[in-house]
Amino acid sequence: MPPNMNELILPCKSYVKRYLINNYGNPVDFRKNRYFGNYFKMLLERKICQHNKRIHLKQYGKQIYKSEVIVFIDDDTFNRFGFDLTAQSVVDFNMFIEDYIKSQSRAIIFTANSFGQAWVDAIRNFQNAFGFSEDDFSTEAIRKDLQRNKEILEILEKSFGTNVPDFGTNVSNTV
Repeated sequence: MPPNMNELILPCKSYVKRYLINNYGNPVDFRKNRYFGNYFKMLLERKICQHNKRIHLKQYGKQIYKSEVIVFIDDDTFNRFGFDLTAQSVVDFNMFIEDYIKSQSRAIIFTANSFGQAWVDAIRNFQNAFGFSEDDFSTEAIRKDLQRNKEILEILEKSFGTNVPDFGTNVSNTV
């Protein structure tokens, strides 16, 4: 551990862990990304939250957040904001990172598909580019997210003049 650094264990989903480790090292150092780092500090700072009583991370969180990642906190942040995340802050940070990953996946996959790449190939290329295994972020989970957010593809259709495919159950359809 570098000098003047403290560690915090953050419960998370497996693909969030893989993304954080691949992009910010192991242990995670948010000094490399001011955007994520500032949000993380804000959650450290927020000690009182009206929703904390609704989420019991010890029982409920272990079912959702099966992985853990170590996050570096420098001494200045530790002294100013503290060393602890509330249960609601853990959920908020995970949702923030998940939304970021999923929005990037949609943009990359929909764009690749609008230029003629098959769905399966576009999803596989996204998984390879971000270092996700099938266990971390499965093709099926990505396909379901794409189905839920098909309106983004319709915007691309208007922009690039391609046809919006029917997802159906066969993910290997080409456009």
